[in-house]
Amino acid sequence: MRSRTLGTALGLLSLAGCGGGGTDVCDKVATGLNDLITKAAPCSTSTPPTPLTADQCRQSIGNCTDADKQKLGDFGSCLSALPTCSPATLSSWQSSVQDCLLKLQGISSSC
Repeated sequence: MRSRTLGTALGLLSLAGCGGGGTDVCDKVATGLNDLITKAAPCSTSTPPTPLTADQCRQSIGNCTDADKQKLGDFGSCLSALPTCSPATLSSWQSSVQDCLLKLQGISSSC
């Protein structure tokens, strides 16, 4: 179940192009996703995905609006603020991940 949540986060981010106009947004996104991978590990039996780098994010920037960049930065910060998952907290942890995903709502299709 946790793999699906992580996969959704990574998939939505790739659709969003990891946009950002500067280092700060890409750093937040990359750090947040990599924090998510680490924090999800105690609840997962699958192989973790390859970490994202801020440089990979920067290669995809350019078509995002300032509002898109704000949403992406907020998403990354939200992921970084998540607690580490544990089997006992899995359900609430997944709900918290979903709350972070909501921060991506409304990103423009060009981003």
